[in-house]
Amino acid sequence: MAQVIRKTVGAGRWFSADPTTLHATVQQCITSARPPPLPAAPIAVVAPHAGFAYSGAVAGHAFRALRDAYQSDPPQTVVILGFSHRGPFSGVALMDGDAVQSPLQTTPLDMEAADLLIAHGGGSIFRRYEPHNGEHSAENEIPFVQLALPSAKVLSSKPEALAFPGSTTRSTVVHEDRILAGRAAGVPQPGLLMIERTIALLVVALLGDHKPQTINALADALVRLAQTQRIVVVASTDMLHDPDYDKVTQTDHQTLKLLERMDGRQLEAQWSYDNQVLCGVTTVLTAIRFAQSMGATAGTVLKYRNCGDDFPDSRGSWVVGYGSVAFH
Repeated sequence: MAQVIRKTVGAGRWFSADPTTLHATVQQCITSARPPPLPAAPIAVVAPHAGFAYSGAVAGHAFRALRDAYQSDPPQTVVILGFSHRGPFSGVALMDGDAVQSPLQTTPLDMEAADLLIAHGGGSIFRRYEPHNGEHSAENEIPFVQLALPSAKVLSSKPEALAFPGSTTRSTVVHEDRILAGRAAGVPQPGLLMIERTIALLVVALLGDHKPQTINALADALVRLAQTQRIVVVASTDMLHDPDYDKVTQTDHQTLKLLERMDGRQLEAQWSYDNQVLCGVTTVLTAIRFAQSMGATAGTVLKYRNCGDDFPDSRGSWVVGYGSVAFH
């Protein structure tokens, strides 16, 4: 049966469709980031999802923190939480298929983990690709995950034969430069390729509504998943959108204080459709609930900027805040 490979359809719009350019961009965002030291490895992080030219440097701080914390013992699975910009639906839609492909590489989707989430989701969690097709909130985190979280070395006879199904598989498609490097290094068997690193498996989830029962069902199911394997949660959100630069800056810093306290109740009370302090508030509320259940007691702000800082011409027109936070 042919494998179903989902593609990052926002490539060429939100980030470069050219593999070399995208690799250089994401690598620069991660390696140039200087997040503050953390007392423990992050259980979950918050990262922005705008075009990489705008929010990539801030996102890089979240993924630098993950890379540094999990370099020697990477998670089996990364769960990316996004939401629908294009219209609501009930529950949580998991990306279906065998793998997701960005211009960088192809990453297996963890089907076993998805099965577990569905089984413990109380009917609120299901597989459906339609909400994901063209939605950037979760998709824009994928290239960062692919570069930030290395895993074990693997061997394969040829790149197209690499298998994807199941959470025990650690494989990925390699680029031609790695193929040539493997041959030049004297791999002992003809045609046998050494892949120097690969990435954790993925679960990509979109929350379709703001119902507390949906948030709670997903958070509780994530706890059940975390009891079976090491996972990390990435909550995708930007911060306030408004023409007023000063309003965005002040409001965002107030919101970041709530995230430092992991105060989901106050965050939920402050959010409304007319005051969207986080456009992806449901992803963050889910991440807070999950992280608290796993023992996290505080959040650390890793980086904050808004587009008015880096693009002053946007002030008075449209300013969007970007923050990276780690829950530990």
